[in-house]
Amino acid sequence: MDTWQILHIPDNPPIAPDQQPTVDAIASLIDPKFANTLVRRLNQISPLENLRHVKRVKKKFVEGGKTQLSVILCLASENGNQLESMQNDVQELMNSYKLSPFITKVCKYAALSKEEWEEQCKLWPTSYHPPTYNIDGITGFSEEDSQSVFRFMKYAIQLAKSSDNLVHSDDNLTNGEGSSSLSARPYLCTGFDMYLVWEPCIMCAMALVHQRIRRIFFAFPNPDAGALGSVHRLQGETSLNHHYAVFRVLVPQQILSREG
Repeated sequence: MDTWQILHIPDNPPIAPDQQPTVDAIASLIDPKFANTLVRRLNQISPLENLRHVKRVKKKFVEGGKTQLSVILCLASENGNQLESMQNDVQELMNSYKLSPFITKVCKYAALSKEEWEEQCKLWPTSYHPPTYNIDGITGFSEEDSQSVFRFMKYAIQLAKSSDNLVHSDDNLTNGEGSSSLSARPYLCTGFDMYLVWEPCIMCAMALVHQRIRRIFFAFPNPDAGALGSVHRLQGETSLNHHYAVFRVLVPQQILSREG
């Protein structure tokens, strides 16, 4: 590793793009001139309540530059003949517009990454909304912020390599603006960032939850007991009353090879 990098560790582990869970839906080709009318009616009689990320209409360009539209009529039944299980309102609409239904697969869950979204759209188009957490860094760091992160992580590594690191072990705690906490050590660390050399275990990660830490940066994963990505993802545990953002900082080899 020759350069510094900051990687966001998401709340939930990503699903391999080609292994995303799917459900069956009943769709049909439609005449584009009826698209708006059909979609409005279908949203009334057969809303996709649990699949809001799935787009109702699929557009495909065919030979001659023409546009081919398909629409999801409803979800398919899990039991029995799927086409015969359609509700009466949908069947009436299908008969009125002389639609020819077919079964298609759509992804069951909203994409967590652009890669997942691109794979989903190979089956049927979906919407993708990047994370919009109100925590700096989730959607990227400015150059100034990146340099501040690198500076504090470098300092944390130097402390860990020094002979008196136990004496100063809590000095790598910073507030959201980057100033050190040497002069004022609050009871709770609301709004503060924590810089760790190693990914913490469950016990230490929970202690940071109780302290209301805002962001955690660590340099090295803990493959045996890591609580923030390697084994568990405590930051994605919905039952907790506080959540912090987690980042891994990739450290250049020359920093690691220097004497403490």
